[in-house]
Amino acid sequence: MISFRKIIDVCRAFGIAGDPVRYKTFTDGHINSTFLVVFSHEGEESKYLVQNINTVVFKDPDALMQNVVNVTHYLRGRIREAGGDPERETLHFRKTTDGKLCLHDGDFCWRIYTFIDHSYTYDLIEDAAIFRSAGESFGRFQRLQTIRSTRSMRRFPIFTIRRSGCRRFGTRQTPTVSTVRLRCRRRSALRWRVKKTPAWRCSCCRTAKCRCV
Repeated sequence: MISFRKIIDVCRAFGIAGDPVRYKTFTDGHINSTFLVVFSHEGEESKYLVQNINTVVFKDPDALMQNVVNVTHYLRGRIREAGGDPERETLHFRKTTDGKLCLHDGDFCWRIYTFIDHSYTYDLIEDAAIFRSAGESFGRFQRLQTIRSTRSMRRFPIFTIRRSGCRRFGTRQTPTVSTVRLRCRRRSALRWRVKKTPAWRCSCCRTAKCRCV
């Protein structure tokens, strides 16, 4: 159990000034522990998202945060070019007082983002208008994602689909032949081999997500 005093100490390590007013624990996450902390400074309230990074999942949190820096910095420029509001349309992280992207504190590793006020998260969508708004937002985000992986970007193996996993998953859910064909440019090879391999895997590169493009 992480105490409120501990969370405040973490905020001080990130240079957050003011008096703590209240905090809230988010319970709908599955990986990291997340808290909303509100501070009052010179008559104004400021809100921050404090996260305890799960180092069992993310074994190299420093590389993780460097990826976040690279992506958010790039997106901020693209959003400005598109006439958007980068203050609300991308994440803003804080550095520690010694300039680090995350705080290592014994068995814990912390990061802090500025909370985007008047934003909402839905675990279940029951309104068509919300569904449409979510789709439009996702579409705008996809158009911004033209960043290319560089040497400074780290790929985390936990999110890589392995062949053995593809075979197991393929027995439970297999898309149609036409769905697989749309993912692959080597269509002649696909037509010849699709009957001999599970439809879930591309018949060229033998993976769940085709790497032939």
